[in-house]
Amino acid sequence: MLAGLSLTGTCLSQSEKDAGDAVTPPPINWRDIGSLPRLAHGQRIDYSTSVALFLPEGWRDTITSDNTVKLTFHYHGAIWYAIEEHTRRAAKNPILCFYPGEGSSTYERLYPSHAPFDEQVSSVTATLRANSSNNNITIDRYELESFSAGYGAVRVLLGYDDIVDRTESVVLADSLYASATTDSLGMRVPDSKQMKPFIDFARLAFDGKKKMVVAHSDIAIKSYCSTAETAAAIVKATGLKSITLTGAPPEAANRGLDFPLTARADHGGLHIWSYTGPPRIHMAIARAIADLWKAID
Repeated sequence: MLAGLSLTGTCLSQSEKDAGDAVTPPPINWRDIGSLPRLAHGQRIDYSTSVALFLPEGWRDTITSDNTVKLTFHYHGAIWYAIEEHTRRAAKNPILCFYPGEGSSTYERLYPSHAPFDEQVSSVTATLRANSSNNNITIDRYELESFSAGYGAVRVLLGYDDIVDRTESVVLADSLYASATTDSLGMRVPDSKQMKPFIDFARLAFDGKKKMVVAHSDIAIKSYCSTAETAAAIVKATGLKSITLTGAPPEAANRGLDFPLTARADHGGLHIWSYTGPPRIHMAIARAIADLWKAID
């Protein structure tokens, strides 16, 4: 897929490739975010009612000697909360947040072609230059994160080789669904065309060339494939070894937690983590995005 392109993402040593399970999945408990103090300090620039850029305090310190900056893209969920999680993660680089509405098709429509993405990067670049008095700043690295329906945008972006080349990490917080189809044995499986961009990126992460976290619930869905089914498809396609957990360690598997970890599959920079619990687990994982990032940062 990426023949002829140099990979700019974080690469792992051979020992790290062979010990992906050294990364510790985070425990997930219910967080009442309404009562939490706001942590974010910086400048928010609203490009529209559904798109906002946040420049954390100290973001200028992330400008490299080559005048480059990394940009995080967040898809789906309240923009203020995406900013809060970016802050709780202790990330200092800029983050561009999208919340255009509900449904994966809403996010797919953000990118009918490559052009809108280029325009977004250009707009953010202009903003960074204006807020730093540095007209040489360029954005050369990306991070992609999504919750729930936001995967629709990530799927489109991972279909472009040049975007994949510059994307260091992908974090999916209960955020990968697909249409249901059947395989040659008549078994229900996720649509292979819809899964391909994610599986291709997962293979790069498996080889230690990228980082990818797929944290999912066990909520069953009849009309299309759930996040558990799509995660299983990635495990199968990459040859990952999934380990069933019956309790701590790790702490995330402690059965006293609201949403204990029941299985994990890790290799290189690829991590598939399975959590269980009541239906609000979907929102609980969204409220743990910062913790998912901390596990791999």
